[in-house]
Amino acid sequence: SSSAASDVYKRQEQPYRNEERITVRLIARDTVWNIVDFSWNFSVDGKPPEYVNQSPTGFIKNPLPRIAVTITDEHGVVPTSIKLYVKGYRVISEREKIANGFRVSYQTEYPFQDQEIINVRILANDTAHNTLGYSWDFSVATVPFDTGSGTYPSVSLSLIHISEPTRPY
Repeated sequence: SSSAASDVYKRQEQPYRNEERITVRLIARDTVWNIVDFSWNFSVDGKPPEYVNQSPTGFIKNPLPRIAVTITDEHGVVPTSIKLYVKGYRVISEREKIANGFRVSYQTEYPFQDQEIINVRILANDTAHNTLGYSWDFSVATVPFDTGSGTYPSVSLSLIHISEPTRPY
């Protein structure tokens, strides 16, 4: 008894478009005319995971914030690829499984300094190895800004004069 195997290749001249659905059909016969007819589908995924609901952002008063971001991908996010960095250091984050992704969070262990700018970076891959790399900043403002004179600025407005708009004649 002998067997022969053949590999079949097709080279695509133009790249497939993102989200394009491709159908492959294979029809083959052996030496005694047994026929196999098999087809399968796949689609191209060229988009990285998406991020939403990153927090905190802007100025915050709490020097011990929970840092969090949601990452999703319609084809799935690889949990072992998720990496969260705070101030350039990789931290051990919590991952809560949600539909099509994860809510990634980290509870700050040590308080951030007042007026400090904190950079957060998230990295993650989807199941097609597309990589999300996103970062954002927030700042801690637990004490009002000191002008150096020992006083804190206050803002007040006085309305001194109201004039009617001029009209060209």
